[in-house]
Amino acid sequence: MAEYLNSLHKVYGLDIKLVLPGHRAIMTDCKTRIQQQRLHHQTRLAETVAILEKGSKNAFEVAAQMTWEMAYKKWD
Repeated sequence: MAEYLNSLHKVYGLDIKLVLPGHRAIMTDCKTRIQQQRLHHQTRLAETVAILEKGSKNAFEVAAQMTWEMAYKKWD
């Protein structure tokens, strides 16, 4: 994750006019998307830490307690 966030920092400084991602829509505002990604990962980290502060859990147990845009009745 540190390498990914570091790469976002490097790309943020570039003058990019068009982004052609492998998924989702074409973007013309790279800096806004990078800011969104940074905020998303900060939020996820804080959520993960809050879950783990309640006690030791494996990745499956942590993921089951996180908020998701997708809805599932069960994680198994």
